[in-house]
Amino acid sequence: MKVREPEEETTDLQMAPMIDIVFQLIIFFMCATTFQKFERELKANIPVMTQQIIERKMEDVVVKIDRYGRIFVGNKEYVPDKEWNIPELIAMLSRLKKFFPDQSVIIDADKEVEHQRVVAVLNACAAADISNISFVE
Repeated sequence: MKVREPEEETTDLQMAPMIDIVFQLIIFFMCATTFQKFERELKANIPVMTQQIIERKMEDVVVKIDRYGRIFVGNKEYVPDKEWNIPELIAMLSRLKKFFPDQSVIIDADKEVEHQRVVAVLNACAAADISNISFVE
């Protein structure tokens, strides 16, 4: 009896999938270089700044009342009238309140000052519609 010898299997190199891969790589590189070209030619109009923007910061207003009853904001002295109204202080605080709605006032009164002076400053703050008031100890 004759023994059959197994036939040698020949493995063929399949060209169709390899050609597909090559074409896909060619398409990929063509697209990639096209996108890079568009990025290089991107034209953008950058707006020119016409005005300088100024950022305003709200600072606390410190009202100092010295032992003689004089009322100061910074170096400026405010003198109350006969009814203990301080119209200049009210006008200044109103202007600040207009620009900074959350404006705060710090009252730094001497221990020996009359309470009427502190009340006059509190009334000026109330007239300017400022409710954020604090005292220095």
